[in-house]
Amino acid sequence: MNIAGPRPTALRRALTLHLPMLAIVLFALGPYLWMLITSVRPEATLFSPQRTLLPEALTPANYLRLFTKTSFIANLGHSLVVALGTVALGLALSLPAAYAFSRYRFAGRRMRMMSFLLINMFPIVLLIIPLFITMRVLGILDTHLALILAHSTFSIPFATWMMTSYFDAIPRSLDEAAMVDGCTALGAMVKVVLPLAMPGVIATGIYIFITSWKRPFTAAHFPQFARWRAAGFDFVELLVPEPGELDLAATRRALNDEGLGVALAARVNLDRNLCADDEARRRAGRDYLRYCVEVAHALGAGVAGGPLYGNPLVFAARAPHPVDEALRQRREAWCVEGLREAAPIASAANVKLGVEPLNRFETDILNTTQQGVALMGLIDHDAVGLVRDPFHMNMEGDDIAGAIRAAGRHLIHFQANENHRGHLGSGHIDWTAVVRVLADIDYPGWITLEPFRRSDERIGIPFAQWKPPARDEQPELAAAYSFLRNLLHLNGARA
Repeated sequence: MNIAGPRPTALRRALTLHLPMLAIVLFALGPYLWMLITSVRPEATLFSPQRTLLPEALTPANYLRLFTKTSFIANLGHSLVVALGTVALGLALSLPAAYAFSRYRFAGRRMRMMSFLLINMFPIVLLIIPLFITMRVLGILDTHLALILAHSTFSIPFATWMMTSYFDAIPRSLDEAAMVDGCTALGAMVKVVLPLAMPGVIATGIYIFITSWKRPFTAAHFPQFARWRAAGFDFVELLVPEPGELDLAATRRALNDEGLGVALAARVNLDRNLCADDEARRRAGRDYLRYCVEVAHALGAGVAGGPLYGNPLVFAARAPHPVDEALRQRREAWCVEGLREAAPIASAANVKLGVEPLNRFETDILNTTQQGVALMGLIDHDAVGLVRDPFHMNMEGDDIAGAIRAAGRHLIHFQANENHRGHLGSGHIDWTAVVRVLADIDYPGWITLEPFRRSDERIGIPFAQWKPPARDEQPELAAAYSFLRNLLHLNGARA
């Protein structure tokens, strides 16, 4: 007797199951299809307001430029090494751990399992400082291994939790039967349980891979150059790329194609540090300055600036502490020696080194314009000058305009940032006074806008962490550009 009722017809299944599933799949694939369509459009039509859903013409030019004129392949290789390395390490550690949690009962098991989930509730930024200290102690900073270990700290706990549920679904009687036949616990896991749990292993591996896939500023960002040029900007400021991050020749071509200049911001740390107590780190600091000059010359940058003296504080997890006079004098001498050594190299490459005083929380070497001017007097070389930023000046002085005037001829690069690092004109810096004094000293260099976004006002969100924009900020950047350019014209400064 049939008590289940009539079976659904093929048409009913199609309408109630297959069509909704197809709609969901198409919705999920929509962004990828749009990305594919956009990638074969001619570049001239990308920002056209009359753009149609399907391109009128197809071109492989974007792909040819990507693969032949950029460092896409090299950067893809870096990401693959890190992601695959994290998958290998994550699975190697999480699979045995998950098997133990599934098959054995021990004190604290449930609490430890719960901790794996709780770990993922905390932002990874909380681990940046301890991870940095650990990598520095191990001597693996700026390596693939350091990234693999860092990514594994978050992927392994969740992967263990995922695999435990897969192992729980496999009857223990299979393990017991294998061990009766002579297998060890490890042998039973490898020969019996893992093959049955292979779908879970694959899913976990994909999860680890996706969470580990990262990239730096690469050629994929080159289209931004056109947008910045369209907004009126004359140059861009980039971080000095680490070796392999950018194809320097391709980057220079992309900048030249848009008529943009470039300035560089150096990335110093405790291990490449002119003022370190350790000679090896001071030597690494001097080598890094030479590397900055080489990169600047290759990109056509006129200035490579930043806290070139080193000794970072908060961002290197180093607390400030009292310094006796003898150590202070040694640090001053090391700083002068390193910059003097780099100055003729920079001069020969037609590059200027910009030394930037930072606020007291970021360094204990150079905090004020007065200290910067004193350092310029000790170095006494035209290839070394000062970089100044009202964001730092606002914390360490009571007269920003007066400090700029004191910098005078030593000022070679200026960063126009608000007191709260927001968009220009949204804070309390007196930009009219700043621009007037720049005109008075006949400042010849570029002016950078460097807003540090803080659109999330929730408690516990770190403002000091760089975050990509959540929306298109072109209107705010264009408004800031117009605001500053009008002030420069009105006050007789070079615009």
